[in-house]
Amino acid sequence: MQAFYLKEVQASVAPLSLLGDTIVVNEVLIDGPSFVYERKLLLGSNIDALLKQIEANVGGGAALPAARPAGEKPAKPVKFIVKKLRMQNVKMTMGVGVAMVSVPLPPITLTDLGVAEGGITPDQLATAVLRSVLADMGTAGAQAALQAGAAALEGGKSAGDAAKDMGKGAVDGVKKLFGK
Repeated sequence: MQAFYLKEVQASVAPLSLLGDTIVVNEVLIDGPSFVYERKLLLGSNIDALLKQIEANVGGGAALPAARPAGEKPAKPVKFIVKKLRMQNVKMTMGVGVAMVSVPLPPITLTDLGVAEGGITPDQLATAVLRSVLADMGTAGAQAALQAGAAALEGGKSAGDAAKDMGKGAVDGVKKLFGK
């Protein structure tokens, strides 16, 4: 299963920056992105794992570059400055017990990515964006859980009964996961 889907992406780039080492992106609009958040029992989530992998690559975990002819200088990495990145109509699908629930996320706006540094690599850019999205996912997930609990209570159940039902759902989900 994929961690995210992008419905529509629009970008405005400073044309002359394409000729240099740092590409200046004036604005990126991502409309209708959808993130799939799978929480692991003890290992975090699929988004956490993706973020850790990107950070490992940034930290030098990438493969060594191919051999080049003697005297040839290594190519400079392409860097980016993103003045504004907006995500709207954002949706997260998350596992709740054994069910998948779709939760809307608020619009996300990031500004001046890479400006202070004079440009950032694609991995650094992806890390900055994922950290912001992950923070909003945590907030939205907590709110969804609170709303589910409130709905259970409104259905005439006591807090204890609602908690028992949630616990039973989690136990049943684990049993199904391990085929018992």
